[in-house]
Order: sequence, then structure tokens, then C-alpha cells
Amino acid sequence: MGIDRGYSTEHKSREHLLPLLPKSQDELPVRTMKDSFSMAVIPLSRDASLQEKYVSVFGSVRYGRLLEALDMFAVWVAHRHISNPKRKPDDDTPYVIVTVLVDQIDFVPLSSQVIDDIYLSGHVSWVGKSSMEVSVWVEQVIANKLKKVMNASFLMAARNTTLTHSAFVNPLVAENDTEAAIIKGGESRRNRRLHFQTHSLLKVTPDEEEMILIHKLFLSTIDAKDPTCHRRILPSNTIWMDQVQRYNLFNGYPEDRNMHNKVFGGFIMRQALSLSHHTATLYRGNNSPSRKVLRESALQHFLSCSQEYAQLIHMSDILFKNSINIGDIIGMQARVLYTEMNYMQVGVYADAYVSLKRPPKHTNSFQFTYMFSNVVKPVIPRTYDDAIRYIEGRRYFQYVMGLKDKQSEDSK
Repeated sequence: MGIDRGYSTEHKSREHLLPLLPKSQDELPVRTMKDSFSMAVIPLSRDASLQEKYVSVFGSVRYGRLLEALDMFAVWVAHRHISNPKRKPDDDTPYVIVTVLVDQIDFVPLSSQVIDDIYLSGHVSWVGKSSMEVSVWVEQVIANKLKKVMNASFLMAARNTTLTHSAFVNPLVAENDTEAAIIKGGESRRNRRLHFQTHSLLKVTPDEEEMILIHKLFLSTIDAKDPTCHRRILPSNTIWMDQVQRYNLFNGYPEDRNMHNKVFGGFIMRQALSLSHHTATLYRGNNSPSRKVLRESALQHFLSCSQEYAQLIHMSDILFKNSINIGDIIGMQARVLYTEMNYMQVGVYADAYVSLKRPPKHTNSFQFTYMFSNVVKPVIPRTYDDAIRYIEGRRYFQYVMGLKDKQSEDSK
């Protein structure tokens, strides 16, 4: 890419590469899925330093570290898709690839040991004018067999070398019916994202079913003998939503940067996953931690909750709205948004603080779905703001579990 190694506060100008960019998509040759197809291995079986990096407190592989690897790998695959006739073999690339969102990641349990190799594979599965969907899947050697343990869809955006405008990318064509179906699936996911955006609770009111649900929740928290509804009462065996929040503040350091001296998106995903997992585990294991519990070390308390271990089954709609500069203070808030039976939906929201005199900028939002071995306590919204977040979490949960699709079929 022509980027100097090592961190510096002064960035090397790359404006001289702008003329290498095409002025329209018609200038670029079409590409196929096999052009971008790539494979990589995380050799845990023979690299002790990688084992240290990837091991969790239970001896298994850390999902957060794996997300970092997936983000780097998706960028590599996206670069493999691009073929630019204007660029000579010795020229640096004029493209910058950034992660816009991670559409969905499905998880199955990884190996119980961190000594089993992990294999990454992926290819570009859908292309717009300047955006690309990269489908990635993860396999691990378990009991001497290669087992698929994860699949993900990354939406990547191509920017020009100065990060000021979008850049055209090569069209994608299918070579057979299977590839045509894959491209159609990418278009379907694009349409779903547009639907979620246009029907966002920040733009439209909840539907009739959701409004009835909000009202029922409200009625369950008032004293029927108090006509003024002045006093709210928490239903038995439930917990207020505003009492199950967790926060984290940390800096973006040079070691956490990407090639363009911004905080690496995979690092942000790892931090968000960690906070969501702690929030889910604390909610299930001890909804209202005592002072004694809070004084325990993080490891001791985490191990004490091992029987209430939160199993991550899905991540959805991980949005990257703004880049984060090295040195910014990053604030994350995790909230339990929705619970149903033994499932829990956790939302994480990230902001970057550039200056104490300026309001923070919202940078990321994440949705995590967890599963437990037993039923979890219902969470109850106390304010309208909490009720909207509750409905948001419920929508994501229903989509993840396929309930929205089933309801649509039942209504036909």
C-alpha cells in the first residue's frame, strides 16, 4: 500500500495517487468470486505466542481476538477483488478499504483448547458502486476434523487515497447458478439494511403490536390502588433496565491503529464484545452485585460465574459510523435490552471524546445475542427511552431467531 511502518503524528501525503483512480465503474474490468477468494491459517498448534494472545480464562479461544483477525482478513479479500488498469505493478494502491458494518456473525462453540489451528476463508459476495460485501467463514480442527464454527458478512467501502471521497470498484459477475444465488443473497441483505434504516425507531413510531407491548409493560409497574401512577413498582423476579448498564473508558493507543493511523475496527469490536459478555454474565450471575462482589478481582468473579456462562450465539449490525483517532478517549456503554426465556439481547454503544469542551461523537453500535443454560430474569423498561431500546433489542432478537420471517409467513 505504500504506507510507512511505525507510528508518526505526521502522515505521509498520498495525493499523488489520486490520478490512478477510475472516474467511473465502466473503466474497471469485471471480477469473479474466485479472483478474491483467499485462505489463511492462525497456527495455534505451533505458535506459543499466538496461544497466549488467543487463550481465554477457560483455556478456549477468545472470540474477540478472532474478530480482529476477521476484520483484517476481510480488508485483504476486498483488496484482492480490485483490479485497476491504471495502476502499474510498481505503483502503490490509491484505494483505502474501510469497514462500514458487520452485517451478521453466527457462532457455534469453538474448541475447548487453544492449541487447535483456525482456518479463515472468504471472497467478495456482492458489489455496489463503491462498496463490497465480503463473506468470511471460520473453520477449526476439532478431533482431527475440520469443523465450520463461524460465518460473517462484512460490508466494506472503498475510499480514495485521501479519504475524502468514495472510489469505484470492479463489478462482480457470477460464473454459475450457485454464485448467482450468493450475489442475490448479498442484495437481499442490502435491502434488509435499508429497511432497518427507514424503519428505525429514531425515524418512525413503534408499530401497533409494539405500542401495546410497551403499554402492558407500563401497566405491570404501577400500583392499581394509586390512580396518579406516581409510584412505579418493579414486578417480582424482574429487574429495571437502567440498573443493568456497564461502562468502560479507554484510550486508543498507537498499538491499536490500522494502516491509516486510525483506531483499528477489530480492536473496537473486541472491546465491545468483552463489555457485552461481562454485562450479560453479571446480569445472569448476580443482577445486583454487592460491595463485596465488586471488590473481587475480575478473574475471581468471572470464574465464580462460570456456571452461568453467557454463550454468544450471534452478532448483528455492527455499525462503524465515524473513525476514531489515536489518542481519543473511547467510551462504551453496554445495556441489557431484552430477555426471553434463556436468551438475552445486549446493545453496546461507543463514543469518542476528542476534547472535554466538545460533545462526544457516536462511532459504533453493536448488537449481541447470548444464550444461557437456564431462564433469565426479564428486564423491564422504566422510561420511554428505555422502552424504545427494549423494542430495538426485541426486533434484533426476533430477526436473529427467525421469528420475524415466521410471523410474516403466518400472516399471509
